[in-house]
Amino acid sequence: MTPHSLRRSILVLLACVLFLPRTVWAQTLPAEADLLARLLQQPREVATLLDLAKIYERQGRFDEADGVLRRAMAALQQEALRAGTPVPIRVGSDVKEPRKTYDVPATYPPIAETAGVKGIVVVEVTAGPSGQVTDAKILRPIALLNQAALDAVRQWRYTPTLLNGVPTPVRFSTTVRFPDQGTNVATPGTMATSVAPIRVFGGVREPRRLTYVAPVYPELARAANVEGVVIIEVTVDPQGHVTEPRVLRSIALLDQAALDAVRQWTYAPTVLNGVPVAVVMVVTVTFSR
Repeated sequence: MTPHSLRRSILVLLACVLFLPRTVWAQTLPAEADLLARLLQQPREVATLLDLAKIYERQGRFDEADGVLRRAMAALQQEALRAGTPVPIRVGSDVKEPRKTYDVPATYPPIAETAGVKGIVVVEVTAGPSGQVTDAKILRPIALLNQAALDAVRQWRYTPTLLNGVPTPVRFSTTVRFPDQGTNVATPGTMATSVAPIRVFGGVREPRRLTYVAPVYPELARAANVEGVVIIEVTVDPQGHVTEPRVLRSIALLDQAALDAVRQWTYAPTVLNGVPVAVVMVVTVTFSR
């Protein structure tokens, strides 16, 4: 398979799932048993996997449809690796976000500082097989800060992601905050970031949320009628910013959208003995049609 035909196959995969009318599926799809029999002979046949996913989606078996689609994407990925043009895999419940190993802080542009422009720029990152950032694009822009965010992110490095033992590129979102208010040295009225966060419990109350950003409902999840509540554990730093969100209860097609939203929430700082501290707590993100 050539790189061009591979890219075309990926587009066909998404188009088949999202846009093919159900009436057409009913007329043209083979029986489930026939498809399963074919997969016993050719377990990586993408067309057969897509047909099976359509049947599951039509029957409301969304978890099974999601699993089959993941198998189809893995098969395409293997073909891409053989062709030497690996396709990035999106981080989700089964593919964990890689750990950042090298960080370059974003430079606060003087024109933005003078204008009092601040906030969070959301960036979509593609990390190559070696963990180097190979592509970055803005998902949530702030005009005077976008370029500074991209300049920083493009220098970051991550641990390689392995798929079936093979390093492979991954795609995920990250955030760049302006101004960066983190600190590594304790000063009056603050605590060093090395101090372990305190879990919200008993005498430590959940902080009051100051900023709420609603999640963006993924089109694939909407088309598949997937809804529900994603449960996430977050760390809120001494300044009230969300760091290190981690999915506790997953809904595969919704996890990334939930994480993207939660990373932009802010809270009132938690003060313990007169000093702001980091806290760990659980939040929920609801998706409903």
